[in-house]
Amino acid sequence: MAVIKQRIQAGLLVGIVLGTVGYQVSAVKEVLLATLILLAGYLLLSLTKLTRATLLLLGISALVTVLVMVRVANPMPLLQDAAASFGFLAAFIASLSLLRLPAYRSRLMRQCGRVLLTQPPGRRYPLLSLGTMLFGVVLNLGVLNLSASMMDKANTLGAAKGREWVRDLRRKRMLMAVLRGFALLPLVSPMGVGIAIVLASMPTLSWVQLYPYTFMAATMIFLLGWLSDYLAGPRMAVRLSGIERPSLMPLLRFTFMLTGLVAVVFGCAWLLQVRLPQAVLVGVPLGTLGWLAVQLRGMGGLGLRPALALVSRRLPTVLGGIGNEVVVMGAGAYLGKLSVSLVGPEVLAGLFGLGSASAASLAMLMMVMMSLLGLNPIITATFLASAVSQLEILELSLPTMATAILVGWALAVACSPFTASMVILSRVTGLSSGHIGPRWNGRFVGCCLLAMTAGFFILL
Repeated sequence: MAVIKQRIQAGLLVGIVLGTVGYQVSAVKEVLLATLILLAGYLLLSLTKLTRATLLLLGISALVTVLVMVRVANPMPLLQDAAASFGFLAAFIASLSLLRLPAYRSRLMRQCGRVLLTQPPGRRYPLLSLGTMLFGVVLNLGVLNLSASMMDKANTLGAAKGREWVRDLRRKRMLMAVLRGFALLPLVSPMGVGIAIVLASMPTLSWVQLYPYTFMAATMIFLLGWLSDYLAGPRMAVRLSGIERPSLMPLLRFTFMLTGLVAVVFGCAWLLQVRLPQAVLVGVPLGTLGWLAVQLRGMGGLGLRPALALVSRRLPTVLGGIGNEVVVMGAGAYLGKLSVSLVGPEVLAGLFGLGSASAASLAMLMMVMMSLLGLNPIITATFLASAVSQLEILELSLPTMATAILVGWALAVACSPFTASMVILSRVTGLSSGHIGPRWNGRFVGCCLLAMTAGFFILL
């Protein structure tokens, strides 16, 4: 029975992906309606597997829906737009989940993991941080489970030559490198949820316009993290002559593979004449098949036939267990969209009518503070991006505001004890999320907030 249920859920998610692509290309409302019916069916089948927090989020979504219907004069267009965002995020998460199939089978990724964990101290932070960021593009939250598990296996008391303080310090530094690298994903990944939500909420903004800003912000955060790691390290002489430095060639090969995957997504955007987030729904499944075909090329049919067979066999397992992720992402975007309609335009204008530098700093700070209070960054980001887009204040720069929102998202991931990333690291390491986030990473996040605020006021 459970297997049949998984197959039905997987089939519904595939239908949601196809329906979302069809609606994005054709803009036919009947296609959207059919997609939302499939989404409702998927949510009903997933109810028994949802956590209490996820069920609470669904309940809040229902209450806000009723509130919008009571308070807004013409609520149907708003509800349709919010529901379309829910459906799009469900399709987006389903498409990205397919990458787990080739990723967990990849010998190259295992080689990269060994390379990252055997680096000498001076090179460990930048390579582990950047490596986690690259892995995160294809594995998303799965990279935290993978990295933390590998760290525990590699960071033994024997490797620290019996010095417990060295092992504990090494664990802290490696954990911070992984967390900060993962936190960069909202800024750098063209296939990330952060970019998708911001671009979907700001229809006039393109990824090409946004990326120079987010790249500069990510570079600043990365360098501050590297400096923070250096200052946190022990002041001791280290002899490197006897240490064998592993080859970085696996990382280079993985970077080329990842570049090819991103190129497929951009190619789909160009061919279909759709925006980048929508192109992910087509490009990622195609890239997944290509990656699997390369892995299975020795089994005939250029690897494509066995790749299709593997996907059809494993699809129910991959898609049948992501109900919580779908609800968290989709309901977050849904609530963010509807929340804008419940806040008066004069309030929003007062918040963002302070000039680009002040508005950007405020948006960034709101992202971090709301996450520290337990609010999902997806809700806050959707609310802020939708509000900025609807207000159309001439003084506001859309790329700057989008960057501020994504920087705030990245810093929220790095410090909030309520984010999914912190919960995963807490479970794997046995440390409390408050210990990993605010205690270990609080100063770093504070420095980043000050540096980015100064940057906004200097450059704008």
